[in-house]
Amino acid sequence: MLVVPGFMRRSSDSQPLMRRPAHVVVRRSEMSAKGETSYWFVLRFDDASEGEFRRPGLGTAYEPMANGTSGIAYTRGVELVDFRRLG
Repeated sequence: MLVVPGFMRRSSDSQPLMRRPAHVVVRRSEMSAKGETSYWFVLRFDDASEGEFRRPGLGTAYEPMANGTSGIAYTRGVELVDFRRLG
């Protein structure tokens, strides 16, 4: 599944929470006019599918995953709810 950047479903809250092993292929960031940062991650899953998921910046204490990071991705729709690094 490939999710097109900028395309948002009506409500991510109505989507099920999915927990899957994933690998970060690409990470990028965008800053809004208000100075808020959003991160976009292209994740590749065990079944070779890929998708792009959004995660808001969480302040200076948040260190976004680098390209090549492996872990467990918790996604809901196009939102990356959490990512737990392996190792």
